[in-house]
Amino acid sequence: MGDRNTKYFHGTTIIRRRRNRIEKLLNDNNEWINQPEEMESLVTSFYKDLFCDPGGATRFCLSNAFPSLGMEMLSEIGKPINNDEIKQAIKRMGRFKAPGPAIFFQSQWNLIGPDVCKLIHDIEEQPARVANINETLIVFIPKVEAVNHLRQMRPISLCNVSYKILSKVLAHRLSKVMDLLVHPNQCSFVPYKNSRDNIIVFQEVIHSMRFKTGKKGWMAIKIDLEKAYDRLNWKFIKETLIDIGLPNNFVELVWACISSGKLRMMWNGEALEEFLPSRGVRQGDPISPYLFVLCMERLFQLINMTIDHRLWKPIQLSRNGPMISHLAFADDIVLFAEASLDQVEVIQGCLNVFCDSAGQKVSNEKTRIFFSKNVGHVVRSEISNAFGFQRTENLGNYLGVPTHHSRVSHATYQSIIDKVNNRLSGWKAKNLSFAGRITLTKSVLEALPSYIMQTVSLPKTVCDALEKSSRGFLWGDNSEHHRPHAINWNTICLPKSHGGLGLRHMREANNAFMMKNCWSLISEPDKLWVRVVKTKYGCTEEAIPNISKKAHMSNLWHGICVAWKRVKPYIRWKIKDGRQTRFWFDVWVPGMDALINYARTYIPTSELSKCVCGYVTEDGNWEVSHILHLVPNSVW
Repeated sequence: MGDRNTKYFHGTTIIRRRRNRIEKLLNDNNEWINQPEEMESLVTSFYKDLFCDPGGATRFCLSNAFPSLGMEMLSEIGKPINNDEIKQAIKRMGRFKAPGPAIFFQSQWNLIGPDVCKLIHDIEEQPARVANINETLIVFIPKVEAVNHLRQMRPISLCNVSYKILSKVLAHRLSKVMDLLVHPNQCSFVPYKNSRDNIIVFQEVIHSMRFKTGKKGWMAIKIDLEKAYDRLNWKFIKETLIDIGLPNNFVELVWACISSGKLRMMWNGEALEEFLPSRGVRQGDPISPYLFVLCMERLFQLINMTIDHRLWKPIQLSRNGPMISHLAFADDIVLFAEASLDQVEVIQGCLNVFCDSAGQKVSNEKTRIFFSKNVGHVVRSEISNAFGFQRTENLGNYLGVPTHHSRVSHATYQSIIDKVNNRLSGWKAKNLSFAGRITLTKSVLEALPSYIMQTVSLPKTVCDALEKSSRGFLWGDNSEHHRPHAINWNTICLPKSHGGLGLRHMREANNAFMMKNCWSLISEPDKLWVRVVKTKYGCTEEAIPNISKKAHMSNLWHGICVAWKRVKPYIRWKIKDGRQTRFWFDVWVPGMDALINYARTYIPTSELSKCVCGYVTEDGNWEVSHILHLVPNSVW
């Protein structure tokens, strides 16, 4: 039974239960409450108020700002739901997610499938019927280690499987048009985009701000929207869907999903009083993030309008680089502008208009402003006072990655080492078999550091420390005893097919991520981060960029420069019509470098500018007789 690791799983369950149990809370008067009945009453009243629409929302000032969707796309979104869509929706669900689990529906689909499909079709005909399956339990995920206030917990909705099938079908249809509706600066829940894109742009902006000179300074404002999902105005959601031009039947189905839900809090294992909300979208409902992103897009449309009218002055990292006014990942918003008092009025105006319509609220306590190096202390004080936001010299983490306000060092990423050590703690080693320790080591090393390594070239000492922790855990080391390591670490990191255990060398994994970024510079030229980086470091002219180190370069660019040496020798042009490939300067002949490097004599200027197609006749034969003497015979 040892390989089942039951002692480990039992231990983690006990610890999680203890951590999740709340014994006392602070109320709004900063008084401690520890009686169960009083805490339950406080929780219910807090969330009743939070999910209650106070009224007074104004109609948004912009309309028809979304790109037009074609009739084919609209008919695809509005067509009747078919049984195959319903089946695919249940297949895409996590098998053991609460409160289901969905594995029952998946394994017994032949039995219950027809009834589930009939239920969804009935709701499609009469959307109000969704209320029968729209009861939700809300559990709480702590945002901090020691919770003392309800604001420090994130409410996660546990919708039942039948409802989630319908919601997933609607969300899947909406996901197909998200990339057409959403600005490139928004990276969440949009196909082919991820947080890496925005992290890179953010770090490059902060890097440029550290070295900014001249009269005009910049500011970066990290906006904190207070309980953004829970405050979202329902009418604003419906207006947004109508403004996009989505079919009426689709809009009515979505409206029924968000407006018919009944909520009940799960507090210390007990379900509390049920109530009806009048605003907010549920975190845990499959369609919620898509609705939220579309609503946030209206703020960015307003920002773009002020830029078009030359009111908002965005920043530009290089002369030919893209203008950057904002970055967004769901409700993680950073605004960029010239550091001046007139910009305060413009930015506040945009935020106020949006918040008044969408039901949002900017948290002055948590919102921070960071200024570029060349902004004077007096101007910094005036701007931060006008906003009512706190200024800072360190914006903390952005999407889970520490902001690089100085040179990246071991201390910058000590938190990652600490997290890995915490996950691979000694008591877990005692309660796990060797096979269990291998599995846990793999999962920890592939999740925690890998996310950061996509955008950061980690210091060698950090990679070594991560591997040291992994080796110690794998062989059962603890603070008192160092056990013999029976197999060399290099052997352990070999693939299983080569006799290893399939673990990764941290430095090689980091280098692989940097090589992936190198390839993105070539293969994804339209991505925002690629345009920012290529213009900032002056390598925009060629299809294959000329990558080299610069005097002031970011951590990412340094990592790309190192990785490029390993990528470049393997880049070859694939010849199609030969119009884009330069005959002499591009690498296109298999097994050879650029032909210019093999030239035996001077090559006329008229020849140097030719592409491959310039040496091919109309019938597809080579026409190179006049240049045969310019390169060795081995080339031909």
